Amino acid sequence: MRYEDEKLEKISFPLGGIGTGCVGLAGNGALIDWEIFNRPNKRSHNGFSHFAIRVTQNGKSTSKVLQGDCISEFSGNGMGVFTQTMAGFPHFREVCFEGQFPVAQLQLSEDGFPVVAHLRAFNPFIPHNEYDSSLPAAFFEWELENVSERDAECALGFSLCNPCKSSINTVFAQDGRRGVLLRNAGKIEDDVEYFDLCMLCDGEDTLAEEYWYRGRWQDAHTMYWRNFSEMERMPERTYPTAGNGDHATLVSYLQIPAGEHRRVRFVMAWNAPNAYNYWARDAVKDWDDRLWKNYYATQFADSRATAEYAMEHFDSLYEKTKVFADALQSSSLPQSLIDAISSNLSVLKSPTVLRLPDGSLWGWEGVTDKAGSCEGSCQHVWNYAYALPFLFPRLERSMRDVTLKYALGEDGKSSFRIMLPLGRKPWPFRACVDGQMGEVIKCYREWKISGDTEWLRENADGIFKMLEYAWSEKNPDRWDADMDGVMEGRQHHTLDMELFGPNPWLQGFYLLALDCGAKMAEAIGDCVRAEKYRVLYENGRKWTNENLFNGEYFSQKIDLKDKSILDRFGTEEDESVLKSNGSGNYWNSEAGEIKYQIANGCIIDQMLADWHGAIIGAAPVFDGDKKHKALESLYRYNYKPSIREVANMWRNFAADDEGGNDHLLLSGTI
Repeated sequence: MRYEDEKLEKISFPLGGIGTGCVGLAGNGALIDWEIFNRPNKRSHNGFSHFAIRVTQNGKSTSKVLQGDCISEFSGNGMGVFTQTMAGFPHFREVCFEGQFPVAQLQLSEDGFPVVAHLRAFNPFIPHNEYDSSLPAAFFEWELENVSERDAECALGFSLCNPCKSSINTVFAQDGRRGVLLRNAGKIEDDVEYFDLCMLCDGEDTLAEEYWYRGRWQDAHTMYWRNFSEMERMPERTYPTAGNGDHATLVSYLQIPAGEHRRVRFVMAWNAPNAYNYWARDAVKDWDDRLWKNYYATQFADSRATAEYAMEHFDSLYEKTKVFADALQSSSLPQSLIDAISSNLSVLKSPTVLRLPDGSLWGWEGVTDKAGSCEGSCQHVWNYAYALPFLFPRLERSMRDVTLKYALGEDGKSSFRIMLPLGRKPWPFRACVDGQMGEVIKCYREWKISGDTEWLRENADGIFKMLEYAWSEKNPDRWDADMDGVMEGRQHHTLDMELFGPNPWLQGFYLLALDCGAKMAEAIGDCVRAEKYRVLYENGRKWTNENLFNGEYFSQKIDLKDKSILDRFGTEEDESVLKSNGSGNYWNSEAGEIKYQIANGCIIDQMLADWHGAIIGAAPVFDGDKKHKALESLYRYNYKPSIREVANMWRNFAADDEGGNDHLLLSGTI
């Protein structure tokens, strides 16, 4: 997709590995959203980090930073545009951004400027190669094209800020390449605040300026720009003591004949080795109990080692990444769908996911500007994520391993959030139906994709415990207490509420889990279990199709006026288990109804089990003719061409005359 003009404003293309954090490449070419410090960091800059170019012809030089017009908000604190946006530096008038994840391409030009600059930026995204797809680095290849009729002398610079309060920069050379390692001089490598950053260039004639001029006010970047734009070569300045937030610059000098072009590659790598739990300080008070090593820190000694590896394998990593990118972009799918797929894949390169010391994957539900949102690889949320099991199946299977080892109780209840560091007491809330049944379904999927029946055999007891919790006497929510294949109990779900009584959404999950459980039991020779699950499945499937279909769609079977449905679960809740979600809060005494139920409403997720089943190769739960009718009803009742007249007191993701879906139509009151 090509973006220009005002469409550049909201772009932040993530450059980073799976579980490493990332730096955003903005639509105008700026480096933004520096999320490489073990937590989200939206709307951030790292000093005056940027690329710049100087072109000299016939003794006359022109210099510009390699980015377009400022795209930040201009109004605000009355002190002008934030200086670290580089808005105060000469920059290009024309910018074209082409984003085809995992590769971004940028073109900068201006009438009268003799060189057109082309940037290709990426981080390796190579399916089934999670090692190279998890490098804490950003890859930049600049191609400078002399479009004038005269030869040009060019200086291509990359400046990087050392974000540490006690900053020390060190120039190095390796295999003909020049680089700078920027470290935290005041911290040892095991300290939570330890950090290092590295930039490396493969240009044949590259100069490394270890430090910008140290001064007051705007002295540092003022002197830098004078040096870069006015001097034939940058001064190789150094200081004997550590500073505070020092910058360093690499400059590659090139001769470009008229009509020709030259390429230069840069790599930026980072190392924040000690991840920490910043969101549960009351529960984990001692620093030693809050820390763990990032996976990449177990593979590379520091950011210099990463940068050298990245530069050494630059070509092959790009070519393998390009194979995937080309395959996706050449698909016969509509372009809008390809764009949606590639955009969502970029989540894997964001701070939404972490890789733990053994390489296991862990994820948030999402992230806010400065923190993760809803911890723990949340089972029911991650049910919907299907890129990972097919593109990086070992990473997806690692999530199953972590759940089975750290979140599964002896009674079969699975905590749907994984606490960090691993080994912390599981989250005490009740089990979640779509999460726990989804976990069984995902175990089946991981077994089918891997073909590893030994893995299945080793984990079968835990998997079957999760499934059998549905009718366990130790399950206080009594999902299927009478063991007839139908969920009638109190059912917590991904909308953070409880449903009472049979409904197609969660019942469908249960039936699909029974089907998957039967197949897994059969595969390891447990014929007794396989038969038990099969009988429950067949009975539940028959009952569901006969009793929940109302002629148009599948609905929830509940009498909203029957308070006894709630009373049998009691109203007392442990304070540590979010008392506000207790059963006693589900009765609307004024309306005389149970709250938060679907009842006769047409819920958008009623067919979700068959969606999962179609992807993993399982038989459908719902009868074909009824399913087709229900799908038609889903569109008829839930799609709104304009959301303007829709009353929605919950989360809104559409407004005014935008079209969209009502997630569910509630028959009951709130």
